[in-house]
Amino acid sequence: MVLDLKEVKDGTKDCRNCKVDYITDFNIKFYEYDVKNKKPGNEIYSKPIFVEPKNKTYSLNIDVEAFNIPFLENGICVGVEVINTKYKKPKLAGAFTAPSINFERIRKSKNEESWVRYRNSGNWNFNSYLGNDNKGKFYDRLKIDLTVKFIN
Repeated sequence: MVLDLKEVKDGTKDCRNCKVDYITDFNIKFYEYDVKNKKPGNEIYSKPIFVEPKNKTYSLNIDVEAFNIPFLENGICVGVEVINTKYKKPKLAGAFTAPSINFERIRKSKNEESWVRYRNSGNWNFNSYLGNDNKGKFYDRLKIDLTVKFIN
């Protein structure tokens, strides 16, 4: 699995003159795709997969082969959770973390491709940024590449 990351620097346009509060870690999660409700369903791998990236621009390769995650007929959903594993008494709200996850711009959203859920809320909500540029409307979609190797 490849997660596309972007370095965040103080004073750049991308972080709106922010001050980076924390270097983040990520927890990667896998869910079945619930065809009926068109959103992530039950978690199919429940152990944490913690990733500790550095604050720089790069493609973070995550080898998930050893986890034996089932790839279901209806598909799977990959979750990326920003998580604190190293800071004591962090800010509870308004903190800015780095690196940021890159998004790709798509012109037509064929289906609900991106969901947001807050920890312990249990509810998945479709949430895709809709914007406009000189070419018209666009949606931002989380940039993750997942390569599946089938073994016969």
